[in-house]
Amino acid sequence: MTYLISLLITIASEYIVLMLFCRKRFVVFLWYIVLINLFTHPIANIFYNSLSNELTSNINGIELLPFFVVEIFVVLVEWILIKILFEFSYSKSFIISLSCNTFSASFSFLI
Repeated sequence: MTYLISLLITIASEYIVLMLFCRKRFVVFLWYIVLINLFTHPIANIFYNSLSNELTSNINGIELLPFFVVEIFVVLVEWILIKILFEFSYSKSFIISLSCNTFSASFSFLI
């Protein structure tokens, strides 16, 4: 899968999950999701590629330990970015970050 397609799937899936939590300001929230993922997605991709050389167990070609390490990092970074941009509480921001990234990461196993 090309990088651009992966990024677009991530943005679309996280936007869908976000809309389950927030039913207003659709355009602004889409813009925020795009900005957040333009920041975290390239970094996550670089970290995953550099860490994946260290592991042997995988599912469908996905190295598990680097995958989960990178996803935890992304959840934490996006938690703070969601808190700042959306002005939600810390707990709501964390739940949204975790939900969005769990949903979008699940596509890695399906595709």
